[in-house]
Amino acid sequence: AFICIWHEADVKIKQGTAPYSAAQYVAAWRRFFSILREVQADRPHLYGCLIFGAYSYINPRAGATLEELWPGNDAAGRPLVDVIAFDGYAFTGAETGDYMWGGGRAFAASKGVAWGIAEAGLSPGVDAAAGATWMQTQADYAATHGAGPHSSAAFLTWFNASVGGVLPTPSHYAETRAKSAAISQQYYTPYTDFRL
Repeated sequence: AFICIWHEADVKIKQGTAPYSAAQYVAAWRRFFSILREVQADRPHLYGCLIFGAYSYINPRAGATLEELWPGNDAAGRPLVDVIAFDGYAFTGAETGDYMWGGGRAFAASKGVAWGIAEAGLSPGVDAAAGATWMQTQADYAATHGAGPHSSAAFLTWFNASVGGVLPTPSHYAETRAKSAAISQQYYTPYTDFRL
């Protein structure tokens, strides 16, 4: 289980809609993760996961950058995060994996933690064929580009909802549903085999 609180806090802080400042968010995450760490010894498949928007590194804004929102390390030098994951969407269908996730993956690598894709989806301007190709490109990138000591992303999740005006991905097109099924078979890993 990847547990997260304050999904896309970077966006809310950047837009001024968060009921907390960047400093308050960092302090709250540090407290949350210290509690989580206490129970992890008995729960080997439980991980703390920050989730930010890919725009936090594609179009950074002072006051809500990845570095400013990073909670740091504990007294022993261990990161106060197990995984940092990102949300990103295709607007043309031609976006590469490196464009979408490279900045976030590099940030995770610089902190010695795993990375993941918390939301990946298509905007209405992307057709079925381009969408299916884009999905495969993102899955291949996630499977072959790791961070920290890991050779791949920890996970990839499609955003199968229309919240925010995006297309439910993969269910919007028959081609993207088929592509999702194929990717699931191609990269399936039993959760009991997965350890960070």
